Amino acid sequence: MLYIFDYSNLIKAIFDKGFSSKDVAEILEIPERNYLLKLNNQEEFTQREISILVENVLKLPPESIPEYFFQKCK
Repeated sequence: MLYIFDYSNLIKAIFDKGFSSKDVAEILEIPERNYLLKLNNQEEFTQREISILVENVLKLPPESIPEYFFQKCK
């Protein structure tokens, strides 16, 4: 079963840090389109991408990952 995840916390946190979708895509070394597809549940985030976002963009402790990446849509 595939879950649909709610990335609103992630989107808000990235916006609050002042990053654009283009900025984040460049940091992840992927096309901006692919990044936007991930935010819309059309593609999945890889473990590498999650690690980069948590450590380099959001600067959060690893235990906070579920709050940003694994919240199921209601």
